[in-house]
Parts: sequence; structure tokens; C-alpha cells
Amino acid sequence: MTQRQSWIGTMAAIAALMAASIGAGPAAAQQTATEQELGTAGALIEAHGVMGNLRALPGGCPAAGQGVVELASVLQTADIPAPETVTLDGWGNPVMAWCEGQEWAVISRGADGLLADAYQGLPEVADSRDDFVLIDDQRFYAPPHIERLEQAGKQKRTMADMRSVAIVLEAYKIDNDALPGAPTGGFVPVETILEAVQPIYIRQLPLVDGWGNTIWIWSDGNSYRIVSAGRDGILQQDWATTEGAGATTSLENDIVFGDGVFQQWPEGNQS
Repeated sequence: MTQRQSWIGTMAAIAALMAASIGAGPAAAQQTATEQELGTAGALIEAHGVMGNLRALPGGCPAAGQGVVELASVLQTADIPAPETVTLDGWGNPVMAWCEGQEWAVISRGADGLLADAYQGLPEVADSRDDFVLIDDQRFYAPPHIERLEQAGKQKRTMADMRSVAIVLEAYKIDNDALPGAPTGGFVPVETILEAVQPIYIRQLPLVDGWGNTIWIWSDGNSYRIVSAGRDGILQQDWATTEGAGATTSLENDIVFGDGVFQQWPEGNQS
């Protein structure tokens, strides 16, 4: 998957979250990505592609050395036509551009229409405030709640996949009077039961969580645990012998499902 495809996938995820009204977190009111924010993200994707083409021009990007300027003026100088969907963000403000050598960026000034004080050292943006910034198709900066929405989506997907694994384990136990692969001898990747359950009990067994990390399982034959190690991918402890802490707030905290219920889960995401 290319970085551009990955970013487009992120935008699709945020669009789904907008419809689902996922909470922004325990310390904030519920927030969703607005139409303006989604439109801005789409505009930056298109604008960034156009900016990338400027590298092939004789002399490179015509805005080199000029700092942050309006993208429309850059394209006009290069005699490249572009629709408003590329040159205006979701709030109707001009999309901005920056380039230097082989590096370039496109910027929306956000809802307040003002540039954050972070662009003297592009592409090393430290704080984009409410601006959206896409640099070299690799780094993306956005208002903090956008990241929270994305992370909440990964948590929600992870929990749904863990429930699917639990249904598979319990259905297998009904038919075979035992859990698949039990006893596991500690936590093992869920992939170890793949041949035993797929495709009879599930068309495609989830193998990784929302962050792309392994989903882990443990079973002694009667009880089971299903664990995602959270964003950091590191299991915190032996959940076979430790009870979960209930609702948690850190993205690094493990998500634990055992014997039919979540024992540890992201606050606001249990249902």
C-alpha cells in the first residue's frame, strides 16, 4: 500500500466516524469530523498531487524560496489549471503551498483562517494548531481531535474483531467440547487457530488489531482471553492470571476480552 493510499484510507475512516459520532475522549465533548474538515483533507490530497508534479518542471517548483504562498498563484505561474476543489479548503479559504528543493507541503489555515506560527522551519512542523498540513505524502498534521477520532476508530474496529474471535471460540467449543488450540501454553497469536476455525466458523479470522499489531489469545481449555496490546503493541502483563482494570484512557493500554465480556476496554467504547 502506498502512503497516499494509506492517507486516503484514513480519510475514509474519519468519514465513517463522522457518521457514527464517536466520542473524542474522556476529557472532551463528543466531536466528529465536520464536512469542512473532510473537504479540507480531500482538497489537500488533490493539491499535494498537483504540487508533486511541479518537481518535473524546468527549474522545479516556482515557489521555491518564497515561504508559504497561495497554491493558486504557484499553479498560475507554472501555467497549470486547477479547479477550486484543489485551491480552496473546506472553509473556502485558499490552500497554501510551500516548497524547497525536493520537499514540499500543502496547508489549510483551518477554521480560523490564520496560519499557525509553525512554518518557519518547514518541513519540521511542531504545532499546526487548527491547521491541516500534508508534507511529502508522508507526514500529516491536523487539529488534535482529528487524531483522537482516528484512534477511536482503531479501538472500535479492534473491539469488534475481538468479539468476532470470541464468537468463533465459543462456537467451536459447542461443537468440539473444547476450545481450539487449547491449552495454549501462554499467549499465542490468534493465527495459531486459523486452520482449525477458517472457513467453517468464520470466513476470515481477524489476525491483527486496528493498529496492525497481533491479536493474542490464551486458553486453558475452559476459559479464554483475547487481547490487543493497544497502540504500542506491547502486552502489559499476563492477562490469564490478572483481571482487567475496566475502562481505561491510554491508547497504550491493552484491550482484554475474556469468557464473554470485556475485562479492560477504552473508556467510552465498550458498547
